[in-house]
Amino acid sequence: MKKTVLVVDDSKVIRQFLSNFLTSEYNVFTVTNGLEAMKWLESYHYCSLIIADLDMPELDGLGFLSLLRTSGFYANIPVIMVSGEKGSQVRIDCLKAGASDYVTKPFNPEELKIKVDKTISDQKWGQIA
Repeated sequence: MKKTVLVVDDSKVIRQFLSNFLTSEYNVFTVTNGLEAMKWLESYHYCSLIIADLDMPELDGLGFLSLLRTSGFYANIPVIMVSGEKGSQVRIDCLKAGASDYVTKPFNPEELKIKVDKTISDQKWGQIA
């Protein structure tokens, strides 16, 4: 059974690309911002991993990550942050906030896929999705 990945990015091109790139191994769902992602999760969906952009309208990546980490239901879902921000402090802020990893745009799709595969395989047995 395929694991589920949620892609949260305001760029339609990135959402479509990641969906097409990951769909052979994962069930991929996409939304445009952190607020939509929370609504998706609260609609009784579950995922094994979230790939989230840092800069999004309505609820940005750090705000979304903060909501996840303080939630009793979603706190353990791994999140890979993706952003064009290249500064070390941004990566540190994301990791301190609970991100599992950080990838800078533009990214090598194969590198991101390896990080996705590794993060999902590192999850404990018995988790849903």
